[in-house]
Amino acid sequence: ITSIFSDHSAIRLEINYKKKAEKGTKMWRLNNTLLNKQWITEEIKEEIEKYLETNENDSMPYQLIWDTAKAVLRGKFIAIQAHLKKRNIPNKQP
Repeated sequence: ITSIFSDHSAIRLEINYKKKAEKGTKMWRLNNTLLNKQWITEEIKEEIEKYLETNENDSMPYQLIWDTAKAVLRGKFIAIQAHLKKRNIPNKQP
């Protein structure tokens, strides 16, 4: 814009934004060894039953039920893993 049309000086702003390549993937994987503990499988069964009681109905598409169930179970497994890790920390310290 020339100074005839504006009372401000022109500026030039150039932004170079390059997203850094991430190492690895952000995909979560189930730690299969958790399934060897009976109390964990019982908790997961209870979580599935509770989830289906709350969310399964004729108006909800099965794909949506399945996708949401995966997210709920992922959260449950993450919580269980955090609990186990927290419980084991004092045992590892002298």
